[in-house]
Amino acid sequence: ILLPVLLGQIVSKVAPIRMAALKSGLNHGSSLLIFLLTYFGFAKLAIDKDLYRDLSELLSICAYLAISHLIILLLVWYGAGLFRFDHEDKIAVLYTATQKPLGTGIPMLTIFFSSDVHLFAQALFALSFYYFWQLIIAAMLKNMSYKLAPRKLSATT
Repeated sequence: ILLPVLLGQIVSKVAPIRMAALKSGLNHGSSLLIFLLTYFGFAKLAIDKDLYRDLSELLSICAYLAISHLIILLLVWYGAGLFRFDHEDKIAVLYTATQKPLGTGIPMLTIFFSSDVHLFAQALFALSFYYFWQLIIAAMLKNMSYKLAPRKLSATT
């Protein structure tokens, strides 16, 4: 995980103009790598016959993730309130508190669980659920934030 970051930093210092030209290709390459890791992870998931036996366990893990995510968001919201953040800053804190699990999570899962296909499949299932759950909650929060935003009075009133 660190090797591409380190190489990118070295190349950007040595040849900054060349790096700017390569940036778009590197972004596409990293997205493709994450896609392939996800694809092959789900391929392992599909051939794992024990996974269907453990489905109830996976559902309880997903329920735990969903509830803990909501609790973390509540703690972050009220914690930002304790520090007297403005409404806009509270929303920014909510969005940044729990983001980016898929881009960093899949490579880490691959490294940690590469020897145990069954455990890798379960972890990938849970991580994928958490990623999509985050997106759903973020969309709901976006709509709620517009409704809950404090109304500013115009200068004419």
